[in-house]
Amino acid sequence: MGILEVKGVNKRFGGLQALGDVNLSVQEQTVHAIIGPNGAGKSTLLNCLVGKLIPDTGSVMFDGQSVLGRTPYEINQMGISRVFQTPEIFGDLTVMENMMIPCFAKRDGSFSMTAFAAVRN
Repeated sequence: MGILEVKGVNKRFGGLQALGDVNLSVQEQTVHAIIGPNGAGKSTLLNCLVGKLIPDTGSVMFDGQSVLGRTPYEINQMGISRVFQTPEIFGDLTVMENMMIPCFAKRDGSFSMTAFAAVRN
């Protein structure tokens, strides 16, 4: 069993089926890519993984726990985060600082981040 298990995930938007019976297993310390043409459902799948969308059917398990029904920040704290393909999310921060945000959100909880405070033992 992988750290991420997606089984039988379906998502429809009215008459459009964006995801049809998606199954995916990701083992720890491996790298995977989700590729396909525009409209293939890549973003829809990622949005289901991070809690932005709820699948119509199927299950999404991370480290043995269901992510379904959890808020996006709870899923982030479990260890799943999404980075968009824009060079910066927050224009005042560097790319590296923008990429560090999910790590601090997981450590500090919700969106109460102390990214530049000293880390205490």
